[in-house]
Amino acid sequence: MAYEVMWTRLLGLLVGPTTYSFTIVLVSFITGLALGSIIFGFFADRVKNVLLLLLATQIATALTALLVSQLLGDSQLFFAKLILTFQKDFVLLNFLKALALFAFLMLPTVLSGATFPLVGKICTHSIANVGKSLGFAYVVNTIGAVAGSFCAGFIILPLLGKENSLSFVIGL
Repeated sequence: MAYEVMWTRLLGLLVGPTTYSFTIVLVSFITGLALGSIIFGFFADRVKNVLLLLLATQIATALTALLVSQLLGDSQLFFAKLILTFQKDFVLLNFLKALALFAFLMLPTVLSGATFPLVGKICTHSIANVGKSLGFAYVVNTIGAVAGSFCAGFIILPLLGKENSLSFVIGL
């Protein structure tokens, strides 16, 4: 969730601080998380070492977040040309911005979506305790999501700034 808050702030500089920008990031995140949950939920039941797969997806998430941050930082001219070219067609402009941002954010969000099904598989040791195990994992996930978005928006961003905050979260 910290990524979402930070990317929404950073992308506001590129595509404008509008509700459309926020919506594009939100839709990209929700779609990526859902796809990642579906894909890695499938793999969670088929790999021998789920913990190793979780570790690999966490490292890959951080690396792709770093890559996306670099690409987005270098994409200012692309978005400026896009806005200039389609400034008279509001719907097409927002559709193209959404498509571009969706493409940028998809890989790290799909990898982030791997976390919950893999942790759920790791926490579930028996069918008899599935509800309790997944319920506990969901509580921890919810607390982490709330704490991540709160800390990103009210602590990390004000203290470190936009670029350093993203580097900090990637390092975590």
